Amino acid sequence: LATMPVAVFAMGPLKNEEHELAGSRAQIDKALAHYDDVTPDVEDVFGGVVDPAVLRFPFSHMPAGDARDWDAVRAFADRVHETFSADPSPAGEPVGRIDQG
Repeated sequence: LATMPVAVFAMGPLKNEEHELAGSRAQIDKALAHYDDVTPDVEDVFGGVVDPAVLRFPFSHMPAGDARDWDAVRAFADRVHETFSADPSPAGEPVGRIDQG
């Protein structure tokens, strides 16, 4: 992974408040610390959703919430596409090109 472009995202906070998003970012940083040479080219955190009606215990007892921000998800996807399309692979071939066909 150290030689390839990497995109990382996390989901989970039930509120799009900075301190909750920062907690998820800290979890990403902690997980990535296990990999010496991996630095994400694109990284983001998105709010999650809880629908207790479709979850099993103990999650079925959590309060319902929906903190998904679809504009932020689309912006992340655009950044991934731009980053990976512009970043050639070691063999010189474009990485992550999205074919429209």
